[in-house]
Amino acid sequence: MARSAEAYAVEGLGKDAMSALGIEVVDTHLGRAYGHGGFFPGYLSLVLWYPNAGIALAIQVNSSARDALSPFLRDVLQEAALALADSGRR
Repeated sequence: MARSAEAYAVEGLGKDAMSALGIEVVDTHLGRAYGHGGFFPGYLSLVLWYPNAGIALAIQVNSSARDALSPFLRDVLQEAALALADSGRR
């Protein structure tokens, strides 16, 4: 992927996460992941694509607790991606 913009660490995105042109860039155990989170009062969502593993996952929850849940949603998706990648290796 060509670098068209600098990535920046953004408070609240979580450990090892950056943002560039609205796309979150996260270094994970499965390599670099790309995604985007959303918020609307009463709803939170996050999608992450793990190109090296061929996995894309999305999650949505009914909550407005963005600051408390955003890092947790990323952890849930990363654990699910690791489990899917591991099950594909067996």
